Amino acid sequence: MALEWLDQLEAEHDNLRAALDWSGDTAPADYARLAGALWGFWDTRGHFTEGWARLERALTSHQARDDTRFNVLIGAGVLAYRLDYTERSDDILGEAITLARTLGNARSEAEATLFQAYDRSWQGADAVETLALRGQALAQSAGDLPIEGLALLMLGRAARLRGQYAKARILFLDSARLYGNARCVVGTPLAIQYAGACALDQLDFTAARRLLDDALVQHRRFGNVHDAATTLGLLGKLALNEHRLDEARTQSAESLRVFRALHDLNCGAHAAEIHATVLCAMGEAAAALPHAESAATTYRELGFPHSLAHALCTLGRVHATLGGLEAARRALFDGLIAQQRADRDIALPGLLEAIAGMHPDAPVAPQLLGSAAVLREQWNVPVFPVERAEYERWHAAVRAKHAPVDFDRVVAAGRALTRDDAIQSALPLLQDVESADESGGSAGSKRPP
Repeated sequence: MALEWLDQLEAEHDNLRAALDWSGDTAPADYARLAGALWGFWDTRGHFTEGWARLERALTSHQARDDTRFNVLIGAGVLAYRLDYTERSDDILGEAITLARTLGNARSEAEATLFQAYDRSWQGADAVETLALRGQALAQSAGDLPIEGLALLMLGRAARLRGQYAKARILFLDSARLYGNARCVVGTPLAIQYAGACALDQLDFTAARRLLDDALVQHRRFGNVHDAATTLGLLGKLALNEHRLDEARTQSAESLRVFRALHDLNCGAHAAEIHATVLCAMGEAAAALPHAESAATTYRELGFPHSLAHALCTLGRVHATLGGLEAARRALFDGLIAQQRADRDIALPGLLEAIAGMHPDAPVAPQLLGSAAVLREQWNVPVFPVERAEYERWHAAVRAKHAPVDFDRVVAAGRALTRDDAIQSALPLLQDVESADESGGSAGSKRPP
């Protein structure tokens, strides 16, 4: 979709709305055809709620098994995902795959398969990779460059979910090249954005800034509100770790504002957590607290255990900064409970280190540090500059309470534990805390950030 076409659709949006309103009752096939043609515009320009409502109506009114219904299914599946209706999105995209096979259209089947891979990110890297490889084979058989670019993007997401940031970064850059060759103005900066996120996770801040700045310029040029906000959040995190705090505050606040305006709960929670971290680093922990609390509440309601565990770790740190040690311990306890249900352990090292740091004289504290260290290695979890002082303070506090020989021996024992055993070792330190999440949260939507 070209920039000129996106701008033209934006200029004509009110007229298109009028056409949809008129045809909804009088010409349902025309309504479905127009709605199915507009989903990419609605997605790019951030009209998620309106687009979903229009496409959901088209699904009901146009039941014919044809290309028009396929386009409606794809658009509805994507926008349902945007709005965190993950199970509904999965069902819709599953129907799209079946319909594409019925129509004998390999390109359409590839597109639906790859969007379903996007939707199933919450199921973990294996689920994403299986669908991505299937979609890639279909796209190659159809000779469709943009869909091949999407396949590489999804393979990159699978690698990133495994903490394989170097591999993921290469895949994202390859995706950007394919998208660029196909002149895809939405996919190209999205792939560059993901490559920049990987560079950030690798602590390669120079490359991260170059890639993220490039992505932001392109997102804004094409009016891609959602992805521009995502990139702003990443740039805010980058600025935070380069100690450019005012810049980090401005960027993270704008990212949060946009996601709230878009009614994107998942990305809004992620942005709120970044903003809370920035405010806390600026010495404004009291201002950070409601943002950290809202992130945890949203993830609990959405049923995202991995994201919830990470947000609760952030919340615990904010409470600790404010001197609320019992509230901090409660947040960390709930974080461990959430982490038990998660399929990724990115948040677990931070939880274990924080618990050890709050209980430095506990016999098990060095063991928790050992478990955290090996988990960081397994999942390639970096210690960011903004975390370094606290990380070193916790380690020093634990080391000071234990004889050197005992410390090294217990750390080594912790390195040999499974992740489940590490969690069970930590929980007794918090057993006096009443969990706010004993029920395990909602079983509803499961979209990851």
